[in-house]
Amino acid sequence: MNLNSPEAVLSAECVLLTTLNYVLDDIHAKMTPDLSKFKAPTSYVEDKGEELVVRLFENSNLSLRMYGSSEELAENVKIYRNSSGSGLYADANGYLLYPYYTTPVIYRSLKDEQYLCKSDAYIVLQNLTLDVYPFEKPQVLRSLLAIFLRSQELKNLKRVEFLKFDQKDFASIKKEIEKEMKAFGTDPSEFFPMMTEITNLEFPDLYLRFKNLVKIDWGDSEAAFFERILRRYVLEFHVAPNFAYLLTILYSTTERIIKLLQKIIDNRLEMFSLGGPRPTSTFAVHPLPIQRAKDKTVPIQGPLNNREFFVLAIDAFFDLMRNVMLGVKLFQKIPHWGVSEPICVSWCLAFKHEEKNPYFILLNELNSVKSAYTLIPLPYPTAKEIRNAKKDGFTVQNLKNELAHLGLTTIFPEIQNHAEEVYSEVDKRKKGSFLRTCDLFDAIEQCQLVCVLERFPKLKNFVHNQKGCSRVYALKCNECEGNSKTSEIQKAVEELKFTKESQKAAPEASPPLQKIPESTVTQKESKNCEKCFRTCEMLNETKKELKSCEKKLKV
Repeated sequence: MNLNSPEAVLSAECVLLTTLNYVLDDIHAKMTPDLSKFKAPTSYVEDKGEELVVRLFENSNLSLRMYGSSEELAENVKIYRNSSGSGLYADANGYLLYPYYTTPVIYRSLKDEQYLCKSDAYIVLQNLTLDVYPFEKPQVLRSLLAIFLRSQELKNLKRVEFLKFDQKDFASIKKEIEKEMKAFGTDPSEFFPMMTEITNLEFPDLYLRFKNLVKIDWGDSEAAFFERILRRYVLEFHVAPNFAYLLTILYSTTERIIKLLQKIIDNRLEMFSLGGPRPTSTFAVHPLPIQRAKDKTVPIQGPLNNREFFVLAIDAFFDLMRNVMLGVKLFQKIPHWGVSEPICVSWCLAFKHEEKNPYFILLNELNSVKSAYTLIPLPYPTAKEIRNAKKDGFTVQNLKNELAHLGLTTIFPEIQNHAEEVYSEVDKRKKGSFLRTCDLFDAIEQCQLVCVLERFPKLKNFVHNQKGCSRVYALKCNECEGNSKTSEIQKAVEELKFTKESQKAAPEASPPLQKIPESTVTQKESKNCEKCFRTCEMLNETKKELKSCEKKLKV
C-alpha cells in the first residue's frame, strides 16, 4: 500500500516559513514572511518548493549566498522540515492549517515486525482521503481537513507511541471512505435549500459558517490564515456562473468528510490515540541515523511530550557557532578578545565538557543560549561582508586575504596559520569543479572555529567527548591522535601475536624467536625464514612505541 500523498500537499506558505527558520537568525530577521512579496504560487507546490526558493534568492540581497544554489537550499530545507512536528519546531504560524507533507515512516523491529508512529497514522488518513475524494480539492477543503486532523492528533496524542502496522487496517479505512464518498450527491436540486442560505450570507458570516465545521478553539494566527484562504477562494470564483453551486458543494462535502473522519478515529482508538484497547508492548528497532541538513540538524520530537523537541548537544554547539560567526559576526565587531570572553564562558557552562556519552538538549535551551550574545552591546555595530569567490574559485592566499579583510586577524592573530589545512578540507568537499562563495563561507567559519576551540580547552574537550573533532577541519586533538595511534599499534600487536602462534602450530615452525644480536643477523637469517626475522624485529619496535605512547597519554 502506498502511504504517500497522491498529489502535492506542500503549501507555499510552509516552504517560506520553514526556509526562514532554517537560515541564520540574522538573515531571517532581514527577510519578510509575507508571501505576497515574492509573487509566489498561492496553491500547493512540488515537494521541494524550488520555484519559491528561487524567488527568495532573488529578493535576499545576496544574503543567501552561503547556502549555495537555490536548488541546494531547497533540498536542505526539505530535509529539515520532513520530520514529525516540523510545523512546531519551525515556528510556522498557522501550521495547523497546512496539510501533512511529511512521509510516514515504517519502523522494522529486530523481530522483523513493522510499526508505525501513531502521529503518522493521521498522515496516512489524510492521504487516503485525498486519494479517494472525487471532486476538486481547493485550499479551503485541504486547510479544514488539515486543522481537523492536526487538532485531533494534538488532543489524542500527548506523547510518542507506536502501533503494529497492518496494511489490512488501512485498506479497511480506505474502503469505508470510498463507500461514504460514493453516496455524496451532486444533483443541484439536493442542495437548493442550502445553496440559497449560503449564497445570501455576507463574508463574515460565511467565514464563521466554514470555520465552525471544525469545533476547536481556533488560535488567532490560524483564524486569520483561514480567513485569507477563504477570501481568496471567494474572490477567485464569485464571478463564475455556477459559484453558488460550487460553494455549496464545497461546504457540504467538507462537512461530511469531517464527520466521517471523526467516526473513523473514534472507532479505532487503538490506532489514533494513546493506549487504546490493545496498547503496543515495547519493541526494539534497528538503529536509525539522525537526520541532518547541511546547515542545521533536524530536531527530534520528545518521547514524553510531543510539543518538546531535542537536538544532539554537538549539533546544537555547531549551530550556535555558525550563528555567532557568520550571522552575528561577533568576532568582527569587537576590538579585542576580552570582550567576547564572558560570552564564551557562558558557552562552557551550557555544554557539558566532561560528559563522554552523546546527549540531547532541548531546542528551547539552545535558543536561550543563542540569546546570551544578543544581551551584550558590541563596540562595532557593523562588520564587513564576505566577498564573492571568483568564477574559477579561490586559492589559499585568497582565503588568507579574506580573513585579513574581515578583520579576523585582529582577534585571532594565528588564524591564517589554519588556512592551508582548512582550504584542503573544503576543497575535498566541494560540489562543483571550482570552489564557490558558499565554500568560502565554510572556510571562514572553520578558521574561526578552530581558533575558539584552541583558546577554550573546555569547549575543545566537549567537542572531543561528543565525537565532533572530525567536523572541525584544522583541529589538532591529541586525544584523537593518541587513540588512533594506540589503536593502530594494538592492532599490529594482535596481528603479530597471531602470526607468532600460527608459526608455533605449524609442523615446520622455528623455535621461539629472541632478539638477535647484530653480529649474528646474517647467520640467523640463513637458519630462519626472512619473514619470521622481520616479524620479530617489528614486534619489539612496536612494543617500544606502544609503551612510549601510553606514557604520553598518561601525561
